[in-house]
Amino acid sequence: RPSFSDIVDRLRRLLSPGRRLTHMVSETALSLVSDESDELEAALRQQKRSTAALQPRLSSSLNQASISLRSHHLGQLQVFGAG
Repeated sequence: RPSFSDIVDRLRRLLSPGRRLTHMVSETALSLVSDESDELEAALRQQKRSTAALQPRLSSSLNQASISLRSHHLGQLQVFGAG
């Protein structure tokens, strides 16, 4: 029959690899979450840059469209007033 200390030693050996494995899995999971977080931050920065680059062009296009509409309406008013 094994002694109490033999049983304790046996249990420690059985649990030790599990503890190391759990620690490794935790580190791996943390690393994966960190990598995914980095990717999301990079995508968000890229999206902000794209939006910032698009905004002046969109604003310019809207201004040109507004000017074209005003010119068109003024032209119609002049034709209407002349007739």
